[in-house]
Amino acid sequence: MTSVFIVRPFGKKRVAVTEKQSVEVDFDAIDQALIKPALAANGLEGETTEVIAAAGNIRVDMFEMLITYDLVIADISIDNANVFYELGIRHGLRPKGTILLRFSTPGKDTPFDLKTDRYIAYGRNDAGAAVALLTQSIKETLLSLRESGRPDSPVFGLLPALSVPDPASLVVVPRAFQEAVEQAEAQTSDGATTLALLGDEARRVRWGREGLRLVGRAQRRLSAFKAARETWEAVRKDLSDDIEANLMLATIYQRLDNSVMASQACRRVLENKAAQGAKRADAHSQLARNEKSAWVKDFAALRPTTDRCPRRVSGGLHRRSQRLLFRPQRPWTRSCA
Repeated sequence: MTSVFIVRPFGKKRVAVTEKQSVEVDFDAIDQALIKPALAANGLEGETTEVIAAAGNIRVDMFEMLITYDLVIADISIDNANVFYELGIRHGLRPKGTILLRFSTPGKDTPFDLKTDRYIAYGRNDAGAAVALLTQSIKETLLSLRESGRPDSPVFGLLPALSVPDPASLVVVPRAFQEAVEQAEAQTSDGATTLALLGDEARRVRWGREGLRLVGRAQRRLSAFKAARETWEAVRKDLSDDIEANLMLATIYQRLDNSVMASQACRRVLENKAAQGAKRADAHSQLARNEKSAWVKDFAALRPTTDRCPRRVSGGLHRRSQRLLFRPQRPWTRSCA
């Protein structure tokens, strides 16, 4: 479900290699020899503006792809206005997930504003020789999306306090799919099965991640916890720190009696700087419930008289639950016997 948008020149272009000599470069052939094999090695496919050009005005779809897609690969080998325009949009709105490609031309340097950026170098006459390098770069870039660290966008690198727009807010799930989810949730018998089928459908489309959110919320409301777990883990596959997915999984794993993974999901939310206010309070609350449930389960397994009194007073889990709940617990007054 990882989405990839390719920004590049199309067709054959004349490129000056000296003041008096130019050569023809086939960028479609470079795509076939370098970009597509590297994506395929990572189990991915890429899209370009070619697939939406037939619709007329492509700008809306192009902007959506540049902002919402997980990975953008941009070939900056020549002075192509469209490529640099689209790259500028990407760098201005997404801190991570952009890979630059370039073949070297004697006497021609990288544009000044991109001099400090890393890029994959390839030979224009043997682009396929760089497949392994691009394959590894794609893998590392996707891993960086799941971790905190330095952005690859020079804009966010120089302006670290710049707010990152939420790509999910820009993705529109078709009304027909939204209505199908609502209808499935309202079914009395086969609703969970229908939702699972809709989830499979969502995995194969461009707006799939947001479609999965709709399905996962409905599954959670129907208490279809095992199916909901699969759905929200699919959302989290590419966005490991996603706040909504982790909060949902915290509840789901707790209902599935897996307090360890429930607590891990809560901690991912609390470690996410973007989680504020009610989201952090929710994570703290769920973490406290998980700790309390673990303590109660452990306490219930003890012998009634000889083990429970000492454990009641000294249980570490109990003390942690008290701290997480932010309120004192009423002391027990009844005899342990």
